Amino acid sequence: MKLARVPFLFAGASCLFVAISAGLARLGLGVPAPDPALHGVLMVSGFFGTLIGLERAVAHGAAWTYLAPGSAALSGAVALAGAPGAAAWVAVASSACFSLVSAALARRHVTDFTLVLVLGGLAWTAGNASWALGAPSDRILPWSIAFLTLTIFAERRELGRVLSPSHNAGRGFLAVVALVVAGALALSSGYDHGRIGLALGLCGMALWLVRFDVARHTVKKRGLTRFMAVALIAGYVWLAIGGVAMLAARGDVSGARFDAFVHALMLGFVFSMVFAHAPIIFPAVIGAPLAYSPAFYLHLGLLQLSLMARLVGDFTGQAVLRTAGGIGNALAIVLFVLLSASAVARARKRS
Repeated sequence: MKLARVPFLFAGASCLFVAISAGLARLGLGVPAPDPALHGVLMVSGFFGTLIGLERAVAHGAAWTYLAPGSAALSGAVALAGAPGAAAWVAVASSACFSLVSAALARRHVTDFTLVLVLGGLAWTAGNASWALGAPSDRILPWSIAFLTLTIFAERRELGRVLSPSHNAGRGFLAVVALVVAGALALSSGYDHGRIGLALGLCGMALWLVRFDVARHTVKKRGLTRFMAVALIAGYVWLAIGGVAMLAARGDVSGARFDAFVHALMLGFVFSMVFAHAPIIFPAVIGAPLAYSPAFYLHLGLLQLSLMARLVGDFTGQAVLRTAGGIGNALAIVLFVLLSASAVARARKRS
């Protein structure tokens, strides 16, 4: 195991668990938690910024690239220490460094997906800069969505090369990216019609992935390969639902419809992707294998069912169902961490 990387994982996991507690507090549950307003920034910068930054640093290999995940984790710690303004500027520095690492990797192999990975980092930087300059959360959110969805989309595009997709796939990929970026830019600038562009871009992304991603072929396999494909396809469904729910929100920036599209995207899509990629990413990052188990379907299934309950509660006004779904969401993520840790321990014991 690469012990030098463990502190980054610990810091990212700490941000994740604190973000979960803040999210539960936002649902009105009496759990020990920091300011619930920190839920989003702890999740996006503290957890995902650290995790994806570490993955990118490992891919590059140079010592300076670890400044990106290190400062992302630091931004979460500074926010929890009661200095969100300073935390925002630390996050700006982290995402700027992350973008430089992505650009350095893109120089090694210039393709559409490596350039979109850079674009994802720039979207994260724009969101952090908006946070630092005091923009409201609904103006920051489009950049957070663009950062995570473009990063995932580019990585799936890279993996999809094994199918030798047609030129239509490449043109469609770029068209979707353009819609997402244009929509995020317009929406973050206060033009509510940008919501339409961003939502259509996300729906287009889902259609592209269903059509061109390898998951539609690998779902026919067995074991870990099938699990990953099932998780990917579930995520693509949530991506489409999130895009449609964003259109249905019609300017809601804090209510139930806002909750629906945000969590369809950030939980349903993004965490389904995390669940799918973890068996590959974790061994690459920590240098230790991860033993697959059919028990992985437990956290994947719990996430899908609890998120369905949450969205039904959002759209029908049933607060109890929404809260129950939120608790299930939190339990699914905790179960994922526990089962992943157990899988690493089993693999090390076997070796």
